[in-house]
Amino acid sequence: MNKIKILTVGSVKEEFLRNKINELRRKIEKSGKYKVDIIEVPDESIPENSSETVIEKIKNIEGKKLLSKIEAKDYVIALCIDGKP
Repeated sequence: MNKIKILTVGSVKEEFLRNKINELRRKIEKSGKYKVDIIEVPDESIPENSSETVIEKIKNIEGKKLLSKIEAKDYVIALCIDGKP
């Protein structure tokens, strides 16, 4: 069985998004072709009034956490909540 990994920084807090994710996971897994793993890596806290340099360092830390969950054989598609379709 093939596996789909969904990686997130922090947990998905919005209930409607969690519900939609679980609905899509059930539909995908129902086909019997794929197993869906949702992997949440802990997010780093950003102190108030942080400089851009500090924010970039925090993003790098979170990026390294994500990369540690990706294997060489994985096909990666990056999505961002602020991304454009």
